[in-house]
Amino acid sequence: MVPHTRRQALHLLGVSTTAGIGGCLEGDTGTPTRLVELSGVNYTSEPRVLTVEIRTDGETRYRESIELDGTPESEGRFDASPFDGYPTAPGSYIVYG
Repeated sequence: MVPHTRRQALHLLGVSTTAGIGGCLEGDTGTPTRLVELSGVNYTSEPRVLTVEIRTDGETRYRESIELDGTPESEGRFDASPFDGYPTAPGSYIVYG
């Protein structure tokens, strides 16, 4: 079996997680970075379930699954489905999808 990069694996699965962050970049002395938007996109015509887990300090702080409708290829557009209730306080998080 040929190993795949994360991007290749997401493309093969047809689902991705998008995360928006606010604040300053690492190394900057301004406002700490925080998660301001979290959503999933299905790039296939088949419905999919996307599970997101957010961890910090080795503990799960958030875990949620959403069902993503499929989009017919003829439409050519993909809608993002938002997650709700994830941590928004500034901090260091690892997001898994």
